[in-house]
Amino acid sequence: PASGVRSPEPRAESLEPRATGIRVHAMPLVLLAAMSIVWTWPLALHFRDHIPGFPGDNFSFLWNLWWMRKALSAPELAFFHSNYLFSPFGVDLVNHPHTALQGYVSATALAGLTVIEAENLYIIISVFLNAACAYALAFDIVRDRRLGLLAGIAFGGSPYVAAHLLGHFDLLTAWVIPLFALFLRRALQSGRIMPAVGCGVCVAVAAYSAYYHVVYLGVFAFAYSIAGWHAVR
Repeated sequence: PASGVRSPEPRAESLEPRATGIRVHAMPLVLLAAMSIVWTWPLALHFRDHIPGFPGDNFSFLWNLWWMRKALSAPELAFFHSNYLFSPFGVDLVNHPHTALQGYVSATALAGLTVIEAENLYIIISVFLNAACAYALAFDIVRDRRLGLLAGIAFGGSPYVAAHLLGHFDLLTAWVIPLFALFLRRALQSGRIMPAVGCGVCVAVAAYSAYYHVVYLGVFAFAYSIAGWHAVR
C-alpha cells in the first residue's frame, strides 16, 4: 500500500566486498609468506639437513624435539624431567627453554618428518606468523592493507626476529604478542567472550613455547587496560 514513505535504497557499500573478507587479505598474506622464505634463505634449499645459526643453542632445540618424541614413545619417561642429562640424578626441564608445544606438534602432527625438517618448518612458519599477526593487528587499527603490510614487514623482519634466527628458536614465537594485542583490543571494545578466549589461548601458547613472552603479555595487558580505562573516564 502507498503510505507516502519510500523504502531506503541499498547503500552502494553493501554491494562491495567486506574489508574483513579473506580474499581482500590474500595478496598481502602471500607477499608475507614469500618474505618468510626470502628472510630465511637459503634454509629452503637445505630444509632436510641444515638448521640456521652457528653450533650452539640451536642444537638444544633439536634435542627438545627429539626428547618429546622419546618421552611420548616411552610411558615411563616424563618430558619435563630427563635422566638423560646430568646422569644419574637427572634434571628438571621446567625452567629450560623446552619448547614443549613445538615438540608435541613435532611428535604428533609432524611425526613423518625428521627433527631437522620439523624444526625448519617451525622456523619458517613462525617467521610468517610474526608478519601475518602484526599485519592483522595493524589492519584492525587503521583499516588499511598497505599500512598493515608495512607493519607486518617491520615486525616479521625486525632485528629481534633476525637475531633469534641464529639459534634462539623458542623466541621466534613472537607472533603471540601482536595476536594477543589484537584479541585484547577486541575483547575490551566489544565485551565479547571469544576474543577473551583468544587471549587465553595466546598465553597458553606462549607458556609452552617461550615462557618469556608470558611476562610481556602480562605487562602489555596491564598497561593497555589501564590506558583504556583512563581514555573512557
